Amino acid sequence: ASFDDSTTRDVTAWTSWHADDSAAVAINKQNIATVKRPGLHTITARYLHRIVAVQLIVPVGQQPVRNTNVQGGNLIDDEVNATLTTLRLPASPLANDATFIRRATLSLTGRLPTPTHVRAFLHDKANNKRDRLIDELLGSDDFTDYWTYRLANLFRVNTKALQPQGAKAFHQWLRRQVQSNTGWDDIARAMLVTNGDSYSNGAANYMRVAGDPLLQAEFVSESLMGVRLRCANCHNHPLDHWTQNDYHGLAAIFARVDRGRMVQPNPRGQVTHPATGRPALLRIPGSQTLKPDDTNERKALADWLVHPDNPYFAKAFVNRTWRHMMGRGLVEPVDDLRSTNPATHPRLLATLTESFVKNEYDLRALLRSIAQSHTYQRSSRPTAGYPPDRRFYSHAIEQSLSPEVMADAIADATGSPLEFKGFDKGTRAVQLFDSRTPSVPLDILGRCDRMQSCESTMTQTGGLDQQLHLINGKLLNARLRDPSGRLQKLFKAGVNDGQLVESLYLATLSRPPAKAERLFWRKQFDSVKAEERQAVAEDLFWALLSSRAFGANH
Repeated sequence: ASFDDSTTRDVTAWTSWHADDSAAVAINKQNIATVKRPGLHTITARYLHRIVAVQLIVPVGQQPVRNTNVQGGNLIDDEVNATLTTLRLPASPLANDATFIRRATLSLTGRLPTPTHVRAFLHDKANNKRDRLIDELLGSDDFTDYWTYRLANLFRVNTKALQPQGAKAFHQWLRRQVQSNTGWDDIARAMLVTNGDSYSNGAANYMRVAGDPLLQAEFVSESLMGVRLRCANCHNHPLDHWTQNDYHGLAAIFARVDRGRMVQPNPRGQVTHPATGRPALLRIPGSQTLKPDDTNERKALADWLVHPDNPYFAKAFVNRTWRHMMGRGLVEPVDDLRSTNPATHPRLLATLTESFVKNEYDLRALLRSIAQSHTYQRSSRPTAGYPPDRRFYSHAIEQSLSPEVMADAIADATGSPLEFKGFDKGTRAVQLFDSRTPSVPLDILGRCDRMQSCESTMTQTGGLDQQLHLINGKLLNARLRDPSGRLQKLFKAGVNDGQLVESLYLATLSRPPAKAERLFWRKQFDSVKAEERQAVAEDLFWALLSSRAFGANH
């Protein structure tokens, strides 16, 4: 340690050491670390208020591997392949076309590709067809609807806090921003500084989501900075540099806002600092204390937040976007950016963030660069002889579909749309502005009510309740027998058994059946009488809809 009087001292004896994963790294009383499991591991060293993170790498494979960036790769592949080579992990080959069209369509639009679209893509022989598909999806209305839904989840758009008029106005405003490709910086600035009637000015509702100034400070830091500032409420953050002054100073900024239907300045608002018992000073976290008579404190906060040099704002959004596309953030959890929680690929996160800022915070450009990478397009099957990898992207990570996306997938696959009271027939679940819209299917599938962060629940679907309904509930059974649904239409069209099997596979798994699957179902149909054919078809359709493969993006 170096002190202010220019002296130095070995402070190892007074330093506390902590392994992020104690099952992977053991630290004894003599401060000797023993790595028990191959991979990349983090140890945190703390002395007084200083914290340093150290990463230890033990190769996974026994023999060196060479993961080279093949033609058509990009900067993402350079960084990921370099890490894989260091860890001696071989990269899986690219996924086939059927897997790619399903993965990309779900990632970018939240819905399944149609059988017609799948057939056309599989028959297309052009070398650039994947890039063309990505651009087509990014320019679609489905993309706008889906990413509006994702932002509505992030910003907790709900009618309990905002009332129906406010929630609808906020949702419509977010949709216009996504549709016009408004920069992420402009979206954030508008939400922070906008005043007026929240029932007609959607951006103003951001100030109304949380219950009080303290909760608003936590909400802003998590949603726009990817930081858990709430850990500095009662004491300075134990694992980061945030202080109580930062927490209560930010809350003091939001205390000076009337957050009813009319969002407007309230210069007399304040919060009490628990350490002093006096009104907390207005403060931009980790930056500067504002003057008590400053009437533009929210503008000052917005200026600081969206500045290109801000170390959190752009990085947090890039990390969240990467997590959505890849199944895991470069930093996990995504709302916990700090020096003691380093990224698995620090240079990659820094480079993507720099590119995002350079491209004027363009969401579509960021998504395009990820989707075009070979890292994103890899098969989800790990290389034989190597353990499954969920941190370094040697293969794609399978992701469960979110409740709304799963509901829409069931509706699209069966041709039997869900109906929501007060909304036009054919409205998709991801298009609902109200997270409390009555819907038994969405409740069964475990939707988030947006009263708290949805980021933890987005990847935790598939509970017992859902599985029981999928096994023998109306959610699927009613749609299999819907007279206007896909299966009944196929019967009316008089398709043969082979055509029926292929149609159902394309509608659910977005691929033709494999040879073994064709043979299996041919035997099933051949073994029954003609009048029992429909029962076999329903069993087939049910098996596909309730399979793990259908309920995941893989």
